[in-house]
Amino acid sequence: MQKKCILCDGELIDKSYYESNKSEFDLIPKFKHKEHIIQNAIGGRLKSDEILCEECGGILNKEIDTDFLKLFTGFTERLKDILPKERNKNSKTPVNGYEVGTKREIVYLDKTIVPKNPDFEINETEKTIKIYASKNIINHYKKHVLNTISKKRLNINEYTIVEISEFKDDENIGLLFTEGVENFNDKWKMGFIKIATEFAYLNGVEKEHLTNTLDIQNKKIINSHNIFPFFPIGLTDAFIEWHRIFLEKNFPTHTIILFTQEYKDNQKELICYVDLFSTFQYYILLNSDYKGESVFKTYCQKLEKEIKAEINFREIRIKYLRMIAEENEINLNLYKGKSIEELYDFLETEYAKKTANYELNLEEEISYTLSNLLNALLYSKSKSQIDLGYLSEPVNSLKNISTEWFMTILAEINHLKPEEGIINIQRYRQVFMEQDGKNNLENLSTPNEIAKCIENDLNFTKEYCHLKFNHLAYFVGKKSKKE
Repeated sequence: MQKKCILCDGELIDKSYYESNKSEFDLIPKFKHKEHIIQNAIGGRLKSDEILCEECGGILNKEIDTDFLKLFTGFTERLKDILPKERNKNSKTPVNGYEVGTKREIVYLDKTIVPKNPDFEINETEKTIKIYASKNIINHYKKHVLNTISKKRLNINEYTIVEISEFKDDENIGLLFTEGVENFNDKWKMGFIKIATEFAYLNGVEKEHLTNTLDIQNKKIINSHNIFPFFPIGLTDAFIEWHRIFLEKNFPTHTIILFTQEYKDNQKELICYVDLFSTFQYYILLNSDYKGESVFKTYCQKLEKEIKAEINFREIRIKYLRMIAEENEINLNLYKGKSIEELYDFLETEYAKKTANYELNLEEEISYTLSNLLNALLYSKSKSQIDLGYLSEPVNSLKNISTEWFMTILAEINHLKPEEGIINIQRYRQVFMEQDGKNNLENLSTPNEIAKCIENDLNFTKEYCHLKFNHLAYFVGKKSKKE
């Protein structure tokens, strides 16, 4: 069936087909548009030409994406050499911030951190005069400073002059995120709502079922106060998130989970969980009274750019070529040549076709994380003195938990991962276990219980957000997990 644009409902036509067959059309059709479901500027790789036409894609980019992506600039500018962006790789965007120790305003631009405004300070104790200014004006500004100081009748010869035109990029540099952004919450939420809406449509959900996020009549993606943050309400989720940077194999990742939450009275909700940078996590309630088919779809990708290794096949001994070909998933059954020269040509051609694959198997990622958490849980009760490397931090935090907590986490891990190689993925971010007060464990809906908590208290949500920011800052600072 021909896909239609989610906004204007126009049938999507390949532009090259139209150019070659114009006589078949009475009017200029709606052209297909390669839409990044997770935006390219934040490293998103999932895309489709069956969601939006060119015109509507441009409208949403202007109305939602541009503002949404500006909010990430403090992260994406520092990660520009790491994120697997497909275009605009060399763009340079200045980011305002401050130097933590002095609270002095700075500007971060293309890996260089400079004072935002020229200034100076006199330290009578240290007998120093610190002059802050960018390289292109510091000499001129220095003359102004010395002239100003001489008017104060200070003996300049008694002071050491320190010129500061750049700051070191370390933990003392803070880049602004929300500060000074008009309507931050609206811009922030609309970005997540757009991702969830497009992902649902990509996976076969009819737009008539996207009642909370899509205004079909006015051809708009809307915010109907249907979005709320995830925070760990179950014990297993809590310990995973508190130590995710140590437990997760490919931190940070982008993850989307589309699912239906079913209730005893046959009511269903259509929900999408969106997790960007393993840090910014939201549930988007797409439909509060969903009448469509039950659905469960996932997408997960890593974010560190892969560097393709250079292989000189001609320097490899012939007896090793098959092994190298297999390691790089080159099918030698396709080789039709007869000479060694033709074999080298074939290998070089096939290897050149290889591109990085950033998509991850979510089940494998969760399995890896749960295995690490289980090991940390068991080591926390061990008295052996061994170097646990990156697991040391989670092990230490688990040492003093109660027996009740220990058994609850163990039970949740067993429900999520009943045996090696099997993951009950439809519980992840949807169901958690809690003591019912009668020494029994009961299953509760993760999004529903979070929604109840948010109504009562937002303080924990704020604390959790600070924790997640610290994790991402840890990664952005390019510190290894062991460090």
